[in-house]
This record gives sequence, C-alpha cells and structure tokens, in this order.
Amino acid sequence: MSAEKNSRKEKAREKFLKDPTEHNGEIYHHHRRRLKSICKNKKRHYNETKILQIEEKFHNNEIRSFYQEVKKSQTGFTYENTLLKSAKGNLISEPEILMEEWKRHFEKLLNKEVMEEKEDHEIGTIT
Repeated sequence: MSAEKNSRKEKAREKFLKDPTEHNGEIYHHHRRRLKSICKNKKRHYNETKILQIEEKFHNNEIRSFYQEVKKSQTGFTYENTLLKSAKGNLISEPEILMEEWKRHFEKLLNKEVMEEKEDHEIGTIT
C-alpha cells in the first residue's frame, strides 16, 4: 500500500516540478503528508510489537535474549562494513576474497615479527 502511495507522490511531484501551479503544489503536499502519516503509523506499530516481544522474553525468563534485544533497541542500526581495500588499491566486497586478503595481511604481519626475532637473535650471537 505504501509503495502505491509513494508512486502517487512521485507522480504528483514530477507534475508539480513541470508545472509549478498552486493547485499542483497542494496535490503534491497532500500526498507527502499522507505518506508521512502512513510511515509514522507503521513505525509506531513496529515499535509497539517490538516492545511486546521484549517484554515477553523478560516474562519467560529468557534473560540473555532480553538484554540482547534491549541493547539492539538502544544502539539502533549499525552499518557493518564489508569492504576492504586490496594492496593494489581496489575495493573488495566478495566474502571469499575478503578472507584471503585478511589471511595474506596477517601472515605478512606475523612473518615480519618472526623475521625480526630471527634478526635480533642473529645480531645477539655475532657480538
């Protein structure tokens, strides 16, 4: 339903931009207000159901799950970064290639530490 309302709003917007009369502006603003109201109601309904689910977890003694849900609701949406810049400077988003890049990176770091330890040991035996 909201997708249909959104397309109506977009059509009214396009019409208003092409022909900015007062009548077209009123129609566009009417559609905007209506869609905003629908979105607010859907958000309110979602939040109410989420609260009921969290309360139910508390009453069912699912304490760990309860606190996890509370934490999610307090922190909100967090974006998970799944991009990595390769050694060549290209952005990588495929999970398999990402894992290979991280593997290469940490092997390089760990081998560097081992090589430095060998050099320190060799320097210590020479003197």
